[in-house]
Amino acid sequence: MGEAESQDRPERTRQDSPKKGRPDPLLRKVLSELNRGRGSEAARLLLDVESRSPVPQETDLVEWLSARIGAKPTAKLVDAFVHLPCFYCKKGRSKCETCEGRGYLRDDMICDRCIGLGIERCDFCDGSGWVTIGDIPPDLKSPVLMRRVKIAFARIEGILRRVPSIVSGNRAPASFRNAAQLLINLDRQMGVLENAVTAAKDVTDSQPDRAKEMAKLVRACVRAAVKVWPKATALIQHMANGSRREVEGADSQSGARARAERRAELCESLAASDMLSGTSLERPFLRRAVLDHRARRSASSGRQTEAAEKDEPNAAGKHA
Repeated sequence: MGEAESQDRPERTRQDSPKKGRPDPLLRKVLSELNRGRGSEAARLLLDVESRSPVPQETDLVEWLSARIGAKPTAKLVDAFVHLPCFYCKKGRSKCETCEGRGYLRDDMICDRCIGLGIERCDFCDGSGWVTIGDIPPDLKSPVLMRRVKIAFARIEGILRRVPSIVSGNRAPASFRNAAQLLINLDRQMGVLENAVTAAKDVTDSQPDRAKEMAKLVRACVRAAVKVWPKATALIQHMANGSRREVEGADSQSGARARAERRAELCESLAASDMLSGTSLERPFLRRAVLDHRARRSASSGRQTEAAEKDEPNAAGKHA
């Protein structure tokens, strides 16, 4: 959703390439921010440069920048776009509008939109915490996508290795929160993968020479997603177990006990869903990509089986 809602960037206009030499005032500001270690500000300034002084259509932006500010500053600028934060949220999350950040509704009903956490996924960046690919200059989209996905893969592997502990008594709420934090971190990486899957088609349409590279990227995202969903389900079940421990240690008449019990029931129902379908953690575009990938593999396997069966009579005739 975040990629679809990104603001349209102005089209580049055809004009003569500026002469090489000292960069124009805006580019000097970009270079100054990079030298001060303020990559995000430099990236935002570059967007301003593009809108005021469009790069010629025939010119690759990376080459254009390298000729004016140097190769190393250009590499830093690309890296700044990789990590450029979303303009509308903090690390992919914002206060849940349904429960107004409380985590529960009236009568102690747990908010199923945020699973009782009080925060929800940002609609603009799809929970990735990074600015949408649609707001990144066209020539930088592919390298930014590749770098972001590589970072997400590394973070996913780290989360997959972590196993939160289950404790009882007064520490039970902490057990729930620890598992919830891992789930939020995991969902953020899933946001990166989903954004890459949806943006890959746009990159392919605008840069056909990158079609194979983007197809390979989508396949890698699908393989990662297949590993992530079982972990997400396990974390939600862990949250349910933590809530059950909280129920055991709470006063039988307290509101906290009632909320913990309802939270446990909600988490247990979510853990039983397929790829979190129908939940606030569902990733519809990534889910579609996974299902399409499975369908293609199934069709390919079926064709191979059919071909092998046709070859069997011929092989038998030869042996006879």
